[in-house]
Amino acid sequence: MLVILFFELLHLSLQASTFICPKACKCIFRDAIQCSDIRIQDIAVLDLPKNMTQILISGMSLRNLKANSFNGMAILQRLILTGNQISMIDSGTFNDVVKLKTLRLSHNKIARLPNGLFDELTLLEHLFLDKNSLTNISQGMFDQLVHLRELCLNKNQLRWFQSGLFRNLVELEILDLSRNNLTNLPKTVFHTQTKLKTLALYSNKLTYLESGLFGNLRALVELQLHGNNIYSIAPGAFDSLQKLQSLTLSGNRIQSLPRGLFLYLHNLTELTLSENPLRELPDVLFGEMVNLREMWLNHTQLYSIPDFIFSNMTHLEILGLTVNPNLSVLPKNAFNGLNELLVLSLHSNNLSTLHEDSLTSLLKLQEISLWHNKVETLPSSLFLNLMDLEVVYLNSNQLKNLPGVFSSSLLKLKEIVLDDNPWKCDCNITEFKRWLQKNPEVVKNPTSLLCSSPEELKDASLLSLSDDQLNCQVSTEDFSEVQVFSELPSPNTDTWITNELTRLRISSTHFSPSEIEEDTERSGFTSTENSENSYPNKADLSRIIAKNGLWASKFEVPKEEGLFLNLKIPYSKVFFLLYLLFLVMQVVFIVIVSFIALKIRKLLPNLIPPVVLTRILTHDTKNKPGSHII
Repeated sequence: MLVILFFELLHLSLQASTFICPKACKCIFRDAIQCSDIRIQDIAVLDLPKNMTQILISGMSLRNLKANSFNGMAILQRLILTGNQISMIDSGTFNDVVKLKTLRLSHNKIARLPNGLFDELTLLEHLFLDKNSLTNISQGMFDQLVHLRELCLNKNQLRWFQSGLFRNLVELEILDLSRNNLTNLPKTVFHTQTKLKTLALYSNKLTYLESGLFGNLRALVELQLHGNNIYSIAPGAFDSLQKLQSLTLSGNRIQSLPRGLFLYLHNLTELTLSENPLRELPDVLFGEMVNLREMWLNHTQLYSIPDFIFSNMTHLEILGLTVNPNLSVLPKNAFNGLNELLVLSLHSNNLSTLHEDSLTSLLKLQEISLWHNKVETLPSSLFLNLMDLEVVYLNSNQLKNLPGVFSSSLLKLKEIVLDDNPWKCDCNITEFKRWLQKNPEVVKNPTSLLCSSPEELKDASLLSLSDDQLNCQVSTEDFSEVQVFSELPSPNTDTWITNELTRLRISSTHFSPSEIEEDTERSGFTSTENSENSYPNKADLSRIIAKNGLWASKFEVPKEEGLFLNLKIPYSKVFFLLYLLFLVMQVVFIVIVSFIALKIRKLLPNLIPPVVLTRILTHDTKNKPGSHII
């Protein structure tokens, strides 16, 4: 084996010794040469060997390619002329390199291509004209390139081209027209590209997409349309692209999408619609997309999204619905069907809450971001079934409390970010505070969770507060009517609260949780957490009282008024109602007595007249005629 290798190297060295490598050039292999950073005006002065198959010339001050530059190089297959100063190319420059397969003229200053420049390159497969100054390409320029598979015209200044420019490029697989100034495309410009797999049209100035423009591109896999000025897409514009895997439409001016626009794109794996002024989405937009893994709808003007809009994306793993300043509501079934979703990004919107069942079907969800919204409250059952949930971002919202949101069933929970929220440190936050004290390792920077209210606890660390510090106080002005304990709800512990508060005779002193606990102990009641009929402890008692609107800084149960609370009630109205009730009862009493008297009169006519009897019974006998007893 070593002997064979030795003779092979000897053979190559002998072949290499048959020519002398030009100055300032480097002979890489026996048939490949590289020349760079030389100040020349004509390639001919390099005296390049004729038996080269690969030539690389870059970094030259070369401005003009002359017709005799590559004379006699009949076996040349790769010619790379990148990064020079070429601005002009003579006709016939490439007439001798008939076996050329790759021609790269990238990163020069070419503004015009002479007619027939590539006519002899019938075997050419790759042509790179990117990063030049081309403004127009004449009809027929590529007619002889029947074997061309890749054409790059990106980063030029093309504004338009005729519909038949690519008519003979039937083998074309990659076409890059990106980063030009194209404003529209002829409807039949791609009609012969039935083998095209990649079409790059991004960063142009396209304004609309006609129906049928992509009608014959049945092999297309990747279509890049982002960064244009597209405001209108014809219905059915993508219907024939059934092999399409990647479609980018972000960064355009699309305000609305035709119904069913993506209905037949069953093989999509990537779809971007971000950075468009979309105001709404049609109820039917996406077809069956079992291969789609990522979906982005960021930076739009959406106010909401339809129910079941993503239900056909059964294998979606990442959904981005962020930076939508008008998005304030998400319907209950917005994420229905996303059974494989791993990451849900909803940050930087205008959401105030989520429906309690909105995440029910996301059984594999690992991360959810809701930061920088206006979330004030979240349903306690929101994350209930998300057993794989690991990361939750709720920072920079309007949260005052989070009772019961993070349950013990979230076994994989690793990080919760809750910074920058206006926590209200009263008795209602006790449950969340206890959870926080038990799980400080899950919350990022738990000591940074500061109270925003009440005033006496402002900027205090929620984690460090005790239950006794968390009081619920309601001003007496909040009570406009008399409240009676009998009107309270009375299920389980609430019944005990009602009975206990009825029993209590509390003077006009501060009604604190500690006093409640002491009175509870005096009454012989104890708190047992594991009993169905257990009585509430101090914190629970405070919470229930506050929930039922019974908390006040000062209140009493006067003996004279029975169960009425002395809460600065307008007594004039109460007395008026009582007096009115007394008058009504008096009238009723008089009517009843008169009726009885009439009945007696009929039975005993000789007895006392009914009028006299009535006056006697009502004490109306003040110096009136007939007031004496007859």
